[in-house]
Amino acid sequence: MILDMRSLLTLILLWPVVSYGQVGSEHFESSGNAFLRTCSVIEKEHSLTAGDVMQQEACAAYVSGFVEGLSFATEGAETSSPIYCPPSEGPEAGQLVRIVLKYIRDHPETAHQRTYLLAGRALRGSFPCK
Repeated sequence: MILDMRSLLTLILLWPVVSYGQVGSEHFESSGNAFLRTCSVIEKEHSLTAGDVMQQEACAAYVSGFVEGLSFATEGAETSSPIYCPPSEGPEAGQLVRIVLKYIRDHPETAHQRTYLLAGRALRGSFPCK
């Protein structure tokens, strides 16, 4: 079966969600509000439960998958410009989650929107292309 570019990008973006399944009682990719409720656990450093660790890993995997999907979509494309331009050493997954969380907290009027929209805006704002 041959996948077109859009199907492949969708598969890449959804892979972390499919591989980790549903965390807690809601899908954290459904909205910024859900992402905020579920992924704020990434900021917790002490007294982590097994569930906390699983949530941290799922949130990091989601954002990492999102970033990989963006990279794939723009790599080698002559007509596409990158949405964001991270430093060459690249931020760690936990840092990326905190960037998205901060964006949602700083823009509560948009928190009802899909997480992927907010993540893209957060990365563009934190790592603008010059």
